[in-house]
Amino acid sequence: MEHQRITLVLRGGSRDWETTDLAGTSIMAIDALAELTVAVVDLSVALDIERVILDQGATASQFLDLLTSLPHEFVGDAFMIREDGTAFLSAMARGNGRMLYTLTATDVDFYLQANGLIPFHIPFNTTPRLRVA
Repeated sequence: MEHQRITLVLRGGSRDWETTDLAGTSIMAIDALAELTVAVVDLSVALDIERVILDQGATASQFLDLLTSLPHEFVGDAFMIREDGTAFLSAMARGNGRMLYTLTATDVDFYLQANGLIPFHIPFNTTPRLRVA
């Protein structure tokens, strides 16, 4: 069996998290922010955590508290999805430190689908078009 890195998800929304073999990471759902924080702060290296996602399960203030408690060795993404579908993404920057990005709801869906965290959906209201130049 191949080793998979872990994505910790604090569930607050009704998102359909991918739990099949198609996911590029093992998804571990956690129901309390305190438990997620302990896992990241104390066990991030031992558990090989790739990313932490707060899916509508925390306030902006709680997300900032999590970011400030991340160990220096944690190089994964920290992702906070808000109720309107937009998000903040904290990722490692080139060289040293972390960067904080804002994402639209479309960006959030792309990130989650591209990383195999949620099923890929093609909107029904779009018609594929072939353009030949």
